[in-house]
Amino acid sequence: MTKNKARKRENRRRAAALGISYTRAHFTRPDFAAAGRRMAQVPPDFRVPRGVKQALVRLRIQYTGEPLSAANAGTGRDGSLGLDMCSSRQRTLRAILALGLFNRGYHDVAPAADWGLHTVLAYSVTMSPQHNRLVIITDTPHNVAQYFFDAGLGFRLEEYPDNGVYVCQHLPTGAQLVIAIDASWKRRVSRGRPMGYQGIDVPLSEHERQRLESIPDMSSDAEKLLAGLTCRADSRDPDSKWALGNWFYDPLETPSSARDRLGSYDRTLWGASNRWTIRLKDLPHIDDIAQSLTANRVGIPGATWRDLGDHIVVSLGRATLAIYGPRRTPVPSSSAAQPIASDQGGA
Repeated sequence: MTKNKARKRENRRRAAALGISYTRAHFTRPDFAAAGRRMAQVPPDFRVPRGVKQALVRLRIQYTGEPLSAANAGTGRDGSLGLDMCSSRQRTLRAILALGLFNRGYHDVAPAADWGLHTVLAYSVTMSPQHNRLVIITDTPHNVAQYFFDAGLGFRLEEYPDNGVYVCQHLPTGAQLVIAIDASWKRRVSRGRPMGYQGIDVPLSEHERQRLESIPDMSSDAEKLLAGLTCRADSRDPDSKWALGNWFYDPLETPSSARDRLGSYDRTLWGASNRWTIRLKDLPHIDDIAQSLTANRVGIPGATWRDLGDHIVVSLGRATLAIYGPRRTPVPSSSAAQPIASDQGGA
């Protein structure tokens, strides 16, 4: 028996033990997450069966809108869509980016509003999270890259392999951020560094150190929640139950669109340790945010949400994210808010 045939036979055996199909490119279980949890327990050399991987990639595209090559690179080997499967340094970077992307106005409440990163979401951008990098796909890479370099957070240009591709390193975490016009970019010899961009040999400035020191401490669970917000900025439900629209517009165009009512994009995301709060005057709808973080298949593993009447609380472990603002589905007047259990621990 050849080595290739032996590997295929072993993968078929393992796939059968997990209750998933090796050959068919569709899901064979209604609760695929359960199979994913079991898959995480198999030996590290396990290869996701091709049919299962294809099904996961197609499902991920339905939620994220990524190009095929990007979704294929980011889909996890644990039976998940891979949106939250990343290195610890990547998770920290994504949580920091959430503060920049989702704060606008309210400078006295959230200093991160001064970073200017919220403007990135006004461009056409698609988040493509991968294990060791976050790829932002956009048709205006030069404009988008400028905002990250100007944010004062310690971004440096690591590689410039092609016109329209910026491979950046976040010095404080060592995590990689890629801004690309095309998801099919490949690592190759750099074309040199565009004028005005600092390389990774340039240390943090005093201004950058001060800005980074202003970031509140985050617990591990809170970091996962905030990182999840970044990865799902433009996600939407395939059945059109919810959509985030880069926190800028409503892809579902419902009559209750918050933008039609208020016309204000000011928002704040701030907190410390295990307690974080989002306050919105406009889009997205707060029930859409909660569902994107907790929905089956696309949500953060272990995250849940509760409707408390005047706001929604998303919980993960000891961390909570309270969300205030307009809703897609109004709360019935007879619904009563129920108290949420108090947090007894720290990070």
